[in-house]
Parts: sequence; structure tokens; C-alpha cells
Amino acid sequence: MNESLDELRALLEFERAARLEAERAGRLKDEFIEALGHELRPPLNSILGWSRLMELGRLDATETQSAGQTISRNARHLAHLVDDLLDLAAVTSGKIRVDPEETDICEIVEAALDILQPMAKAKGVQLRKEFSKPDCLVFGDPHRLQQVIWHLVSNAIKFTPRGGLALVTLRSEGPDCEISVTDTGTGIASDMLPFVFDRFWRADTSPEQRFSGLGLGLALAKRLVELHGGTVTATSEGANRGSTFTVVLPRVAPRASSPDQHATAQQSAAADLQMYDSQVNVRELQGD
Repeated sequence: MNESLDELRALLEFERAARLEAERAGRLKDEFIEALGHELRPPLNSILGWSRLMELGRLDATETQSAGQTISRNARHLAHLVDDLLDLAAVTSGKIRVDPEETDICEIVEAALDILQPMAKAKGVQLRKEFSKPDCLVFGDPHRLQQVIWHLVSNAIKFTPRGGLALVTLRSEGPDCEISVTDTGTGIASDMLPFVFDRFWRADTSPEQRFSGLGLGLALAKRLVELHGGTVTATSEGANRGSTFTVVLPRVAPRASSPDQHATAQQSAAADLQMYDSQVNVRELQGD
């Protein structure tokens, strides 16, 4: 009889936990749809407004050129949102394409920081690096690894106030390569840490500190890291005490390469990341 009661209690507890999780998932989806609407409306309104003025012929040559640049910038922003949605859907369904090769993660991080430095300056955030060892070869897809670094570092810049610091460290320890992104930003409450990599999760901030975004970047980064046989974790001492995101990837033994090959690989990484960067609006980080 006691065993039956214990089983019943266990089933009731399981049902309660499943119901709470379903309610949380539903709430996150509702919040995502609301956030998506807020993210789409400004660029769409800008595109429609400037397009209408151009159609009516109410702009001079200088204004027309400026309008074209504004339309192009907002269109790239929309394309960036769509790319993130499609990538996350592809990762979740197991359909994303990964083309692994021997990749120097140091070059990937260097290229990312070079491209993100103007964003950090525009936000008034100091972006620094600390590499304990120069070589850290991994077997991975350079483009996908660039996405991981991009999301983690841009996230740190985004949630760090003016005058703060975003620090990227890279070191090889034993069989692994470890990349850490630490910021002095808004931090993460301890009860929220288990959910930071969930799809649609967004930081719960005050109305005065609303941040744009759909809550996709960290979820996408986590799944991409896992596809490379690695792990990514988040730690924080609490609200307004900053946070640290750490990626651990398995290393591969280095092979000899010529200086020309090294330079070509670094240029290729920078060019790929520049293409990814072209979809991002610096003014978004300034709060415009």
C-alpha cells in the first residue's frame, strides 16, 4: 500500500513538473513572438517610410542617397534576424551543415575582436584580450565557430554599460582549448542561470534597461559548440556583477605550415567574419 502511495506521489510530482515546464515554454514562446514584433517593426517602418518618400519624389539627391543607405542597413538587419532563426531551426532539427577542418581558434577570435572593436567603442565598452598560448588548433567549421565567438562577444558588449569591460581569454590546457568571455555588465540571477541557453530566453531587465534581441544567439552558440564536440557554460555572481561564458573545445595536434599559409588562413577568417558583420547595425548597439 505504501509503495502504491509513493508511486502516486511520484507520478503527481512528475505531472506537476511537466505542467510547469510546459507553461514556461509557452510563456517563452509568447514573449518571443512579442519580441519578434518589436524587432521587426522599426526596420520595416524605416524601410516603408523612406521608400514612400522616394516614390513621391520628395527627396533631393543627398537625401535619396542617405535614404538608400538607411534602407540597405535595415534590410541587412532583417536578414540577420532571419538567418539566426533559420540556423537555430536547422541546428535543432539536425539539418545544419558543418564543414570541419583544422582551424586555429586563435585566428578566429582575433578576427572577431577586430570586427567587434568598433561596436565596443561605439558603446563605450573596453574590449580586451588575453591569450596565454598562441596556438590552439581545433577540428571545426571556421564559419560556425566565428558565429559562436560573434554571439558571445557581442552579447558581452550589449549587456555591459558604458565604461565597462569585456575580456576575452584564450588558453590551451591539456587536450582542450578554452575560450572565456567575461564582462562587467548586468550579470545573471542565480535562478536564471539554468535557462540562459534556452531558445527565446531573454534577460529580465528593468523597463529602463530594455535590450533588443530575440533570445536566439546563446541558444545557437550552445548547439554549434556541441556539434563540435565541445561545451559552453555560463557563470555569474548575480545581478549587476557581470558574467562569464566559457567554451571548451577538443584540440588537435598542430601540423607544420608555412607563414604564407598562416597569413592566408587569417585573412580568410577575417573576410568571412566581415561578411557576417555586414548584417549588424552599429547604431543598434548605441540604442538609436
